[in-house]
Amino acid sequence: MAAVRGAPSGAPGFLARSANPRTAATLICNEETLLHVSILLKAAEEVSDEITERASGIERGLIWSMIHSVEMARAVVDALLDGAGRQGVLREG
Repeated sequence: MAAVRGAPSGAPGFLARSANPRTAATLICNEETLLHVSILLKAAEEVSDEITERASGIERGLIWSMIHSVEMARAVVDALLDGAGRQGVLREG
């Protein structure tokens, strides 16, 4: 990974660019990003569950397919977080 200007030496992360060109790019820690993505995917699962209760026929099948994809994506993200935790990368708390 290329070094990020202004970041501590060896700091893991990437630049998140704003839609506003006048706003400076922000260094995002990979751990924090993965945690945020996990939370967003969990919310997508919960919303999808609510929608499924009101759907019927083909829509229900399509929603279940989407839920499965979201659950699998979240499993990957959570596995990455768990692996980082075992390596002592994650902060306690």
